[in-house]
Amino acid sequence: MLEVWDEQGYHLGLSLAQLQLHISRYNGELMVRYRNRIGLSSTLFLTVHDGQPLQRFKQGCPPLDWHWLSQALHPHTLPMRPAPLLTIPRQ
Repeated sequence: MLEVWDEQGYHLGLSLAQLQLHISRYNGELMVRYRNRIGLSSTLFLTVHDGQPLQRFKQGCPPLDWHWLSQALHPHTLPMRPAPLLTIPRQ
């Protein structure tokens, strides 16, 4: 499951195929959050120009490697929710 923030708002629960479709119809900046293979939250910052996603913070702004992203996703992705704040009382 992917989470996308763009100039139009927030999109939750996108599959990789849905992200590809969204990007093919989009121009501008967006941020994609996902769980990586070891279960940690990861973020991609993309600039989309004519349906082509470019990685903003990589040297030379290379195109997004869709195969790499498909391999990077956690196989059993759960919704990304912030961890609850735990308050530990003083003793």
